This record gives sequence, C-alpha cells and structure tokens, in this order.
Amino acid sequence: MINLFIKSNLKNILNLVLILTLFFWASVSSVKLLKASTKVLVIKVHKNGTEVLNEDVVDKRSRQDLINLTNKFILTYYSYNQTSFDEQKRSALELFSEDLFAVELKKAINEKVEISKRNFSQEAIIKKIDILAGNTIEIDLQKTVFEKAQNYSVSSTLILNLNPIERFIENPYGYEITNIIEKKRY
Repeated sequence: MINLFIKSNLKNILNLVLILTLFFWASVSSVKLLKASTKVLVIKVHKNGTEVLNEDVVDKRSRQDLINLTNKFILTYYSYNQTSFDEQKRSALELFSEDLFAVELKKAINEKVEISKRNFSQEAIIKKIDILAGNTIEIDLQKTVFEKAQNYSVSSTLILNLNPIERFIENPYGYEITNIIEKKRY
C-alpha cells in the first residue's frame, strides 16, 4: 500500500522535496548574506584597461578631491578683477550649498557694484591647507590687492565646512561648501 501511494504521488513528492530544498537553501543563503560584512569595490575604467581601487586609494582620491575643491574655490572666489568678476564668482558659487549660495549671491551682487567703480584686481595665494576632522578644511591665505598704483596684502585663515554630495559637471569634486569662516590677520 505504501509502495502504491509513493508510485502514484512520486511527482508530487519530488516537487515537495525540491521546494523544501530550495526554501532551505534560500534561508541559509539569506542569513549568511545578512551576517557578511559589506565592502565597497570601486573599479576605474580608463584607456589602459580597468583598475580596482582599494580603500586606501579611494581615501587618497577623496583627500585629493578636497584639495582640488579648495584650490578651485580660492582661485575663483578670491582672484579676480572688475572684468573677470562675474565669471569667477559664478564658478565659485557653483561650489556652495543652496543656503550658502543664497547668502553669497547677495554679497557678490553688492561687491560687483563696488568693484565696477574702481580699477581693481585681487589675487590669492594658498600658503597652507590642513584637512581637519570631518569635512573641515583650514586654509592660510595671502591676498594681494592691486588698486591704482598701489598694492597691499592681507593674510587670512579660512575655515571651510564641506558636505559630501553627488558629483556633477559644475562641481566634480563630490563636496559642497556649507560654511565659510574668514579670520583676517593683517
């Protein structure tokens, strides 16, 4: 009688065993996956092939992105004359968060009115960059202002607070500036 039952329901029994086996496999795999630690793998594709970037390389590139952002910011925000002012400030404003953008845009409009009345240029040189804890950068800066036949220099320390963002064409660095604190040291 048992043989007859097994023979008549063999297909159903095999299906049940298969379903139970798959369920067991899915459960064990899911538990192992949840317990496993995740690791981000970055693969760079370039003309010479592909390259797997480990965490150390990614950290160095992130550090380099912070330095590149700082250089671009100083070059565009603090180095200009009355003819290049609009373009320089526009490039600098693209590096700001939305809140800081609104504040700095008002400052730039007022500054433009003041600068357009004078024969004026300013250049900035970075003396030192320190990446502090978190996404904060401290910059020692030397600004030289040329006006009429005179020039004078101002030393400043800037503190930039940054926030990670997605990269885009205008800001390929992966960070936006959220706050600027400037301490002048004449």
